[in-house]
Formats: sequence, C-alpha cells, structure tokens
Amino acid sequence: MKPFFKTIAVSFCSLFAVTFSAQNQDDALRYSRFSLDGTARFNALGGAFTALGGDLSAVHTNPASVAVFRKSSFAFSPYVSVLETSTSHLNNTNLDYRTSFKFSNIGFVIANASRSESSKWRNTNFSVTFNKLADFNKRMFVLGTNNSSSLLDQFRDDIAQYGTGSLDPYSDGLAWDAYLIDSINIGGQTEFFTQIPSYGQAQSYTLESRGDMREATFTYGANYDDQLYVAGSISAISATYELDAVYGEIVGANDSTTELKDFQIRDIINSDGAGVRFSFGIIYRPHKYLRLGASAQSAARVGFQENYNASIVANYENTSFDIDNNPGFFDYSIKTPARYNLGAAYIFKKYGLLSIDYQIVDYSHMHMRSTPSSVYAFSAENDAIQTIYKQAHNLRIGAEARIKPFSVRTGYALEGNTNNDGFADNAQSTYSFGLGYAKKHFFFDVTGQSRRQNTQIYLYDPAYVQATDVSTNRFMVSTTIGFRF
Repeated sequence: MKPFFKTIAVSFCSLFAVTFSAQNQDDALRYSRFSLDGTARFNALGGAFTALGGDLSAVHTNPASVAVFRKSSFAFSPYVSVLETSTSHLNNTNLDYRTSFKFSNIGFVIANASRSESSKWRNTNFSVTFNKLADFNKRMFVLGTNNSSSLLDQFRDDIAQYGTGSLDPYSDGLAWDAYLIDSINIGGQTEFFTQIPSYGQAQSYTLESRGDMREATFTYGANYDDQLYVAGSISAISATYELDAVYGEIVGANDSTTELKDFQIRDIINSDGAGVRFSFGIIYRPHKYLRLGASAQSAARVGFQENYNASIVANYENTSFDIDNNPGFFDYSIKTPARYNLGAAYIFKKYGLLSIDYQIVDYSHMHMRSTPSSVYAFSAENDAIQTIYKQAHNLRIGAEARIKPFSVRTGYALEGNTNNDGFADNAQSTYSFGLGYAKKHFFFDVTGQSRRQNTQIYLYDPAYVQATDVSTNRFMVSTTIGFRF
C-alpha cells in the first residue's frame, strides 16, 4: 500500500487535486459516477429511456429495453468531444482543452418472434452491447501568485508533528530529500523550516488524464402480449485510467530570502480495473400510448491493478536535485453503488414522444478494500466516504417530434450533487439536441450535447490555501449508423 498522504485530513480529500500517489475516496467516486454516453438518439433524449426501450444504449439503463425491439438490429456510434476546463486560482484564470475521438456504443440485437400464434409471448430477444460509462480524458492548468502560504508549509508542519521517521516517500519525503524542508537545532530543540521563508511565489498545477470506463452487456428479454417487457443482463466492466500531474512553485526573481529558484513534484498513476454487475428491469404498457419502466442495477466490485510513481525537481542558485522514487504497485477494489431507475413515457401516436427518468444512487455505499484485504484496511478512506458522500437524485427528460422519415429531438439531464453539505457541489447539467433519419432497414442519427459542471478543488490542505474554482464544459457530437434486418 502506498503511504497515505497523512498531512491532509481525510474528510477533505475528495476536494483535492494534488493526489501524491494515494488511493482514496477520490478514486471511489471516479469509478462510481457514470455519465452514460451512448447512441446519438439516447444522448439526444437526455438518456431518458427507462420506459421507452428499443435502443442499444437503453439496455444499459433498463435491460427490458431489449424486449421492445421488433427487428434485429446492429449499430455503432462514434463521437468527438472537446472538454474546456477553466480554473480560477487566487484571482488568476486559465483555460485548457482536451479533444477525444472514440466510440460510445456498438452492439446488436437478435429478435426472435414467437412461432406459436396462440402464445402471448410475442418475442424473445438477445443483445450484446458495448457502452461507455465514464470518460476520464481531461486537461487542466492552474496558475496563481500566493502571498500567504506554500505547500512546503504543510510538509514542514507534518514533519514537525510526525518526525522524520514517518516520511512519506511520495510527498513530504521527496521535499525532505531535496532539502526543501530542513532542520536546525536551537537551544537543544529541533526546529524545521522551509526554503520559502517569505511568500509571493507563483503556484502552478498541470493535470492530464486519459482513459474511460466501459461495459460489455449480455441481455436476454421477452415481450408478453405487447404489454409487459421483462429482461435481465450481466455486464463485464473494464476501466483504464492514466494520470500525469505536476505541482510547482516558482520563487520571485527579486526574493533575496532564499536560494531556491523553483521546484516541481510530479505524480504518475496507471490503473486498470475489471468487474461484474447484474441488472433487471421491466417495462409495462397500461395504455396503448403510455409506458412505465423500472430497473435495478446491482453494485459492482471492480478490482484494480495500479502502478504509480512520484518525483521531484528542485533548482537552487548553485545546485539542483532530481529525485525519482522507485515505482510502486498496489491491488485494490472498489464497490460501486447500486442504481435504481424509474421512468414514464407517453407516445403521441406517430408524431412523437415525451419521456422522463428518475434515478437514485447512494454514493455513501461505496467501499474500498485492498487485495488481499489484510494488506491495508482502508478504514480512514471508508470513513471519509461516509462523511463526504450522500444519496444523489438524477433527472433525465427527453422529447422527440417525428415527420417521417425525420425526427427532431431534445433532452436535459441533471446528475445530482454527490457531496454532503460543507463540501463542494459537483452537480452537472447536460443539454442536448439531435436529428434522426430512419427508413425500413437503415437509420442515421446525429446529436450535439453540452455538459457543464462547476466545483472547487484545493491544491493542498485547505487550512493553508484557498479553494480553486473549476468550471468544465464538455461539448460532444455523436452519430449513430444502424441497420435493421
């Protein structure tokens, strides 16, 4: 187990950007909060498909969606996205961008109509679908002048409290080895000091991450008398995450109180995970034009293999230190929370539809453990999960108007705040608009989508530094090309 970044109170860890190579509740939330991107039609309607069904991405929300298909289908959905990240640190604003081109969904449905005219089981369908659950591609740049503190203050106080025998080789131990923190004996007492005795230094933080979370889902469902649709599924989850983050401070050129010019701490993480979850769902038609849907998605225990490294470069007027730790390795798992979905949809004959979804996810049910579990207890991290996170309420609304063979769509999705009061609000809103074209054996859809989120992070312990405001806007254009047979 990597030494936990003991200088940060665990109740604040979920707000920090500087990870210093420690698995914590940040990781649990990263792999548990899904922002489902799927087919272009699914995206255009805000993902409100719990009661609608009949879509290759909808089976990842409600398996009963597979039973709505009348014909076998195959489709694939590429997309391009641009993520704009704006940061404001100590009254200084910076922008950064990240562009991605990937596939959000690909899959097929095999529809089997009943051979018995007397049977009310109209058809039994099977599907195999691959869908993206979360996108970790991001780039962020923070810069500002701090006139009241330094990260080294936090390291100094931590070493003074715990002693040099408890140094973390991935954080304060690096600063100690590079002489950014040193000691002097005064009257028989050891006093610790930093190489930044006065402030006014520039602080920077650069983060670049890559990866995503996906699932391959195998679904089997049946249609009873065109009134009740039932299905279950099993999903194999996979995750990849790569982080390259650099925190630095640059001393002012006119600062004569120190020989330090600048230092940078670099943190690198590579993680791969896999897990399984199960889902069950129904869609019921109490009226010809009304559909009601409900589904439950189980928690998933996702196991991760992670390797990590941290290094430091410190430049002085007459010398430099470049220290690179040996890479570390650690196996652990995260239990993601279960999800419960309710939906209602009304079909306006052949002219269009309106669909609404409501989802509950309790993020306080996340749980971390090492592999094997005896290696590290994750007690502090699991306690922090209980303190920081809460039940989130998610809303999705979609509308579609049809003038055959064309469709016009729009949608809205609200992913509720996962944090308890006293922590940064991380709710995010998504607006979408799309067009569709469909003939008997072919369909093509395109959707534009904007997802916004405003939150706060801390470059280090909030007892020392002000919060950094972070605003993200992700614009995505997705397309779907599909065939029916």
